[in-house]
Amino acid sequence: MSKAKNNFFQKDRERDRLIGPGSLTGLKKTYHQEAGLNPNTGKLWDKKIKGEKSLLSSDPMTKDRIKSAVNLVDKNARTILDVGVGYGFLENLLLKNNRELGLSGIDISKTAIQEAKKNFHGEFKVGIAQRIPFRKKFDVVVALEILEHILSSEIFKVYREIKRVLKKNGQLLVSVPVFEKYTLSYNPNRHLRQYTPRLVKAELELAGFKVEKEKELFAFKKNYFLKNILRKILPNRWKPNVILLSCRKKP
Repeated sequence: MSKAKNNFFQKDRERDRLIGPGSLTGLKKTYHQEAGLNPNTGKLWDKKIKGEKSLLSSDPMTKDRIKSAVNLVDKNARTILDVGVGYGFLENLLLKNNRELGLSGIDISKTAIQEAKKNFHGEFKVGIAQRIPFRKKFDVVVALEILEHILSSEIFKVYREIKRVLKKNGQLLVSVPVFEKYTLSYNPNRHLRQYTPRLVKAELELAGFKVEKEKELFAFKKNYFLKNILRKILPNRWKPNVILLSCRKKP
């Protein structure tokens, strides 16, 4: 398949330019055009998960993102599904805050699920976001750094599956990288999307979610908290690297 035919990054840039008042119906039609294989396989992520253990301590933005997501979880939530368990950073922090939570999770990586079963009480299954292997419903679904690994032609399948397993008025917490500069020849994290804040919010609206809160995160490698103070003084100095959204399932 030629690069021109399968340039999903270019397609997302075109989608972003389409967004405007009354444009969402036309936007959704662009999601039926994509074909191709998803390189995000279980074997690939088995390898990545094994090297991820130190990520939380080495990357302050990752730590901030997970802590911020936990702080956004509905206070009355009792059951949570994590779509993309990874190494269990989210589960660790959730249980520190509330050991009575009912945790469940899925991951494409068998290694991630084996580790989750060893470390946490709950129901953890190998599975994909396009076909979530649960019938029961949850108060909260969390999908951090997941959507960018999904082909755009399958993204609304993922949103439908999340809605299916969410209770009435349930909460979705989602984060995606934004304003990335990856190309088809340089894409080390196997991303299949190139999101902007307004593109991911437009998708969520089309999928039947209402965005209630948002937080921008910045990939400062040094002086992380100091620079986060500075960006409030100089709001146009940096673009965010990640956006975290708290959403509500619409009736």
